[in-house]
Amino acid sequence: MKRTTLIIVLLAVLVVSCLALTACHEHEFGEWEVIKQPTCTKDGSKERVCECGEKETEVVPATGHTFGAHIVIKQTTCTEDGADLGTCECGKTELIVVKALGHDEIKHAAQSVTCTGIGWDEYVTCSRCNYSTYKEIPPQGHKYVNKVCRACGDLEGSYGLLLSEYDTCYVVSGIGTCTDADVVIPSIYNWKPVTGIDFAAFRDCTSLTSITIPSSVTSIGTWSFYNCYNLTNITIPSSVTIIFSQAFRGCTSLTNITIPDSVTSIVEGVFMGCTSLTSITIPSSVTSIGDSAFKNCEGMTNVIISNSVTSIGDSAFYGCLSLENITIPPNVRIIGKSAFYGCSSLKNITIPSSVINIGVKAFYECISLSSVTFGSPNDWYVYGHDEIALSLTDPSTNAELLKSTYCNYHWYKYSLTNN
Repeated sequence: MKRTTLIIVLLAVLVVSCLALTACHEHEFGEWEVIKQPTCTKDGSKERVCECGEKETEVVPATGHTFGAHIVIKQTTCTEDGADLGTCECGKTELIVVKALGHDEIKHAAQSVTCTGIGWDEYVTCSRCNYSTYKEIPPQGHKYVNKVCRACGDLEGSYGLLLSEYDTCYVVSGIGTCTDADVVIPSIYNWKPVTGIDFAAFRDCTSLTSITIPSSVTSIGTWSFYNCYNLTNITIPSSVTIIFSQAFRGCTSLTNITIPDSVTSIVEGVFMGCTSLTSITIPSSVTSIGDSAFKNCEGMTNVIISNSVTSIGDSAFYGCLSLENITIPPNVRIIGKSAFYGCSSLKNITIPSSVINIGVKAFYECISLSSVTFGSPNDWYVYGHDEIALSLTDPSTNAELLKSTYCNYHWYKYSLTNN
């Protein structure tokens, strides 16, 4: 009995000793090994093992999204916020709003009004957009005494064309009190060439029906024929290289006009409100169609755009009610907002694969539009209150999306805008 008790006691001592030795053992762990890779949004884990078999485990935190270089999906302007897009390798996108730049103001000196020429106070414009504080001061008119104007020496009843002298040439800068229906601008005056038609030169000359421009003229100024609503006939010579904004705005009787190959751009509002203009051909020298260039040309039925054009500006063909078909050339990359807004007769259109941006309401109120074919129908996104990916393979569905469902969204093509 005593021997049995002794054995039990010895065993108990042995067990206690083993446990004590085990408790005092220090683990020698190996290198950490990742057993579950973390993702952008989920934690992973890692472990290391002691030679005794004991394991230690720790969490590897989620990596978070890593967005690549941002691409511009909406240009930032002076007054409107823009938007950039970044994409993580997991497919998550990040949209960053870029605040409006504000106007980059340029100061302009004042010009005194004359009998026949307009004036203005000091004003500012923006180098990036069309912002201007310019306010026109109308001509003061002649004040004749014994048929001679005391201010400028004009003879009462004489031809009202006024030429402003520069160092080597003249520009037509005003029409004075002229009420002639047909005007012929001289190519040489006082032995100097007449090289331009100045700002608002024939503005509101409502009696004017036709005008002859000599081949010495190289520029047609802003508002030069504004509101000449009886002007029906004009030929622009091939010497003209630039036609400034709104030059023919409101010429409601003008039925056709030829733009020479010497002109390189169709600028803002140049033919706005020419309601009788039925057709126009954009020559191969032109690379861009400016904002509102043909806005409210309600009688326009035919437009031929050369392949050199790469952009169609905001509201470029807004309100062209009679336009049934138009071919967008294969080098156009941008179709501006409201570009074809209200073209209610437009039936079908093809968007070439070169296009990467379509502005908000570009085809809004195009009630007859039934078919829109995309040359490259994949990788399109629309951005409004949220971002939506589209596959544009069905022409009739595409038409509905453009003119109605997503008309208030900015459209952009990711694969091309990333290049």
